[in-house]
Amino acid sequence: MYITPKRCARCRYERLASDTAPDWQCPACGVAYNKAEDALNVRPVGVRVVPPSRRSKRFVCFAIALIVIGGLYAVQHRQHAPAARIATAQPEVLMYATSWCGYCAKARAFFAQHGISYVEIDVERDARAEHLNRLLGGGGIPTILVGKDELVHGFDEQALSRLLGPWMR
Repeated sequence: MYITPKRCARCRYERLASDTAPDWQCPACGVAYNKAEDALNVRPVGVRVVPPSRRSKRFVCFAIALIVIGGLYAVQHRQHAPAARIATAQPEVLMYATSWCGYCAKARAFFAQHGISYVEIDVERDARAEHLNRLLGGGGIPTILVGKDELVHGFDEQALSRLLGPWMR
C-alpha cells in the first residue's frame, strides 16, 4: 500500500519519511497541516459574492470610454500647442550695454516691464566684453544675445517680443 506524502498548504513543503516532526505538523514551517488548509479555504461570514449586473458593466464601459476619449483629447491638444509654450525655462539673456546709452535704457525698461530676467555686461568697464561684443558682430550697443544662438543688434522690440514672447508677462 502506497501512502501519498503530505504537502504543507502554507509553505508547500512535501513531507519526507526521514522528517522527525510530529505527523500533524509541517517540519519546514511548523504549522499544523489542518490549520494551514483551513486558512486557505476561509471565506468571510456574511459576505456573498454577487455577479456584476448589466448596469455596472455599462458603467465600467462608459468610464473606460471617457478615460480613452480624455486621453486622446489631451494628446491632440498637446500636438497642436506651440512648441514655445511647452518649454518651461526662460533662455539666458545677455545684454552688452553702456550706462549712458538711450537704447540700452529702453531695453532695460522693456525687460523690466515684461518680467524678463537678463544679465547686463557693461562694455566700457570690461575690455573683454567689448571684444566679445565685436566678435558677436555687434559694433553698436545694445547687443542682446538670447539663448545661445539668437542675436539682436540694437533695441528691436519686435525681435525681442518674437524671441521672448512665451516668457513675457
